[in-house]
Amino acid sequence: MKTIGVNDPVIPLQYHPSKLIQFSQQLGVGLDSLLVNTNISPEQINKRKGYISYLQYAQLVNNAIRCTGKADLGLLFGKELNISSHGIIGFASMCRATIKDAINIAAKYKKTVSPITRMRLDIVDETATLYIEHVLGTKDLEAFFIEVLFSSLLSNMRYLSHESSPAVDLFFKHQQPEYLKSYQDNLGGTLHFDQPNNMIQCGKSLLDTKLVLSNSAASNDAEKQCIDKVNELYDRDSLVVIVRDQLVKQVGYFPTLLEVASNLGTSSSTLKRKLKENKTSYQAILDDVRKELALKYLNNGCISIDDIAHKLSFKEGSNFRRAFKKWTGMTAVEYREKHR
Repeated sequence: MKTIGVNDPVIPLQYHPSKLIQFSQQLGVGLDSLLVNTNISPEQINKRKGYISYLQYAQLVNNAIRCTGKADLGLLFGKELNISSHGIIGFASMCRATIKDAINIAAKYKKTVSPITRMRLDIVDETATLYIEHVLGTKDLEAFFIEVLFSSLLSNMRYLSHESSPAVDLFFKHQQPEYLKSYQDNLGGTLHFDQPNNMIQCGKSLLDTKLVLSNSAASNDAEKQCIDKVNELYDRDSLVVIVRDQLVKQVGYFPTLLEVASNLGTSSSTLKRKLKENKTSYQAILDDVRKELALKYLNNGCISIDDIAHKLSFKEGSNFRRAFKKWTGMTAVEYREKHR
């Protein structure tokens, strides 16, 4: 079963790609130069509809960097991605009560605008950490997409909160670039490079800052439209692949049906119904993931069967042994012996 890949058309043309083209044109680059080898037609750009693949978008990005001559294009472009650039998700975030609420909405529905990066907010004691992960695409442009998201997040945070210089620490996995001054000018904060994770860290109190455009009724209406966007993804992508991706995110822990539904911005009853329409269920997908991982671990002779059971979140080794026999018709020991 395949996961979403670099050739799959999952990036909405109307949001970031179209905005990047407009921004590059403002910098003096012609449309024909931007579209070289992208397999994107001028007609698609004019209609601003449909989806492109990561590889098409990557080629567009490389063309834009080459033609503008700006190595820091990601930082500059991110500042152009204002609230309206994110469609209904931006509006839903803008109308929330606090920065924390806005970030949670953006993280929850981000995939409908750009599935290239993913966000997760953690709060421990008095420190808030927004983890930003590059989840789709190749390593060569990872820094660009991280720069875009950091720049956009911080500029919109300042706009929504009227906090011109929020106290933040910015952590990047990549090395310090030659254009460090552009980081300082466009991002602010305290910069840290060569770090284990991409993340924005600040005091928890900053997230409690009230948003000046808060409107709960408008935000709730907008979130309903965000849910519709998620449902459109279900219709366009394989829901089974999407749920499976949720299950394999964290080794040793499988989220519940309720947690998966929440992560996807829908209810557990809706997710259950849509899986049934696909002639499957949450439990069936979970069993398939567990089986696939079990076979992988058993082929690695260094992992004991009890440890495999633990990795697959079985409370007892005996429960895993029964499940494996049901899946394959043989015991885990028999399978391991047969495939030595």
